[in-house]
Amino acid sequence: MPKWDPAASAPRPVTIATGFHAHCYFDTEQTEFAEKMRNWLIDAFISRGEDGEPYKGKTFNDVDVDKEVAGGGCSIGAFQPIDEPHTKAYFLCAFHPRVFGEVVRFITFNHGPLSVLIHPDTSDVWEDHTINALWLGERLNFKWKGQILSPDGKPIGANKGKQEQTETGN
Repeated sequence: MPKWDPAASAPRPVTIATGFHAHCYFDTEQTEFAEKMRNWLIDAFISRGEDGEPYKGKTFNDVDVDKEVAGGGCSIGAFQPIDEPHTKAYFLCAFHPRVFGEVVRFITFNHGPLSVLIHPDTSDVWEDHTINALWLGERLNFKWKGQILSPDGKPIGANKGKQEQTETGN
């Protein structure tokens, strides 16, 4: 996949994204609303039924039924615990580029208190979650290889000093 390059003479093809992800983050106090939001997404998109859209070698309706539901160009995952790189519990809505506008509009007007990270799904996890990311609600820090990083991927707090020491050799 071509990397982002400020000196590029041509734009990167948008087809490098096989799909998109919306990570819907929540705190313990927001669990009830997160469940409501997840159900709204299921009602709005999954209820359209199977559509066979190809996604990462399978289709949006070819999923592990115990963990997620799919159809209508979307796959909605179960609640996930905090795990690197995520610093809050979340559920994932993976969706086909064909329904990007519909899904993002829906989430924009209905995310309530949840923080939502929307990013392309390419082979570059780092760039997807930082440079090419969109946020709705509060932008959250994340954890990468044990370091706490800002939403744009820069070390913060105590990590910043450690990073600077490593870079200078001190």
